[in-house]
Amino acid sequence: MNNLRIHEKNTIHVEIKTLRGFIVHTERSIASAIDESIIEKFRHSIVEKNERIILLENRLTDVDNGKLDEELEKSVLDNLAEANNKGTITLARKEHIAEQKRVRAEKAKESMDGLYSSKRDEKMAEKNVRYTLKYFDKMCEFIPDHLQKSLEDKPNNRGFIWKGIQLYGLKPSVDDPKEFELMERISKEVLNIHIWNEFVYEIYSKKYGELPVKIYHLERRKKFKIPTGITFSR
Repeated sequence: MNNLRIHEKNTIHVEIKTLRGFIVHTERSIASAIDESIIEKFRHSIVEKNERIILLENRLTDVDNGKLDEELEKSVLDNLAEANNKGTITLARKEHIAEQKRVRAEKAKESMDGLYSSKRDEKMAEKNVRYTLKYFDKMCEFIPDHLQKSLEDKPNNRGFIWKGIQLYGLKPSVDDPKEFELMERISKEVLNIHIWNEFVYEIYSKKYGELPVKIYHLERRKKFKIPTGITFSR
């Protein structure tokens, strides 16, 4: 039973850390946002995350007091039963992949429709915000441990791009705090380095054993979305 408690506490601590990271970087996004409707959605999301943190902290107390022992034991038994049902697991995986494809196809169609009808821009923006927040919340659960550990030692103007999500370090910024540098793994041998500040946005491609080569350059005249897709950060 002690092992079950330890495992549950570790899981809760990881979620709390992820939620706090989300709050920090969403507040940063609010500072640079212009659209009031989007800012309000960000603030609402922060409130929800803070409420979730309070619930998790209360759950930690219940775990220490043994109030959740029966629930944890039942969860283990349920997981074992589910693992033995390979057919169900395979079906669920296929349904999940199909749902991902459907969502991507739907979003691509919405993007194309927006090119031909300016009247849909506001509606599209709202849908994209909801989709982005949902995608961000879901993918944060799967961020690899080695990336999370790396972020603990990186400054908050350095980090990674993982599955379209910008992940920033947790330490104070270095050099120019308005200049950001994120690394994105393209393949085993290729790494893209995204660098931007108030005036320019650039991407460098670096192959293993070679010097970086500039593959993208954009002069900044006004605020714009980073062309990697998701502009939120963990």
